[in-house]
Amino acid sequence: MNRIINDPDHVVEDAIQGYRLAHPNYYAATDNARVLKYPPAPIAGKVGIVTGGGSGHEPAFLGYVGKNMLDAVAIGEIFSSPTAGAFLDAFKAADSGAGVACLYGNYAGDNMNVKMAIKKATAAGIRVKTVVANDDVASAPASERDKRRGVAGEILMWKVGAAAAAKGYDLDGVIGAAQKAIDRCRSIGVGLSSCTIPRSANPIFISKTARWRSASAITANRALRYRRSSRRRRWPAPCSILCSTICRWNKARRWRC
Repeated sequence: MNRIINDPDHVVEDAIQGYRLAHPNYYAATDNARVLKYPPAPIAGKVGIVTGGGSGHEPAFLGYVGKNMLDAVAIGEIFSSPTAGAFLDAFKAADSGAGVACLYGNYAGDNMNVKMAIKKATAAGIRVKTVVANDDVASAPASERDKRRGVAGEILMWKVGAAAAAKGYDLDGVIGAAQKAIDRCRSIGVGLSSCTIPRSANPIFISKTARWRSASAITANRALRYRRSSRRRRWPAPCSILCSTICRWNKARRWRC
């Protein structure tokens, strides 16, 4: 695997610096090297919008910092959750006194570190409420929707929540809007081959020539496997999951998958 990087151990820091140098109007440094914020933030009277996640998913997560979008972002190592300290500092960077909406994906490390950060933020007088994205229909059945991951639906959740904040909604209003958005969102991912991380030459998973992976997620940590076939026959499995979900919504006027 050929890469254009300096040091594998500092690739995240280099990427953060690159974003700042390339887009100084969108990114400002904070006291925490793993937290970037929108330069005008915190904006007086506005609910702060924060997210966070592992590096390697660009343009998520820091790529969505900007006007009427994210106010601050916590940045983790490659495919690893940001620390509780990074989330806490992101809350501080975004808080104007109107509270902070933390909109993030349903991953174990993120859940744990956000909860710890909220405890410390509450002790510091910062109100934080959360919405957890769980739009990936292939990562768990409908009966266990709380176990589903957040993937592409997070972007729509951020946009809707941030738009509500920009319109002057209070913290409960922003949380309600973001929750409504993700409740109505479903997604599925497909991976034909694996990526590699900078510190390793080995792929994350091996996909045999007769197989491809559906629902491989942004970190490829879980997947359904289907046999390769012609292009015409390749996509029915994941598409049928989404289509059946849409059909159930149209018929019953409520999500059932």
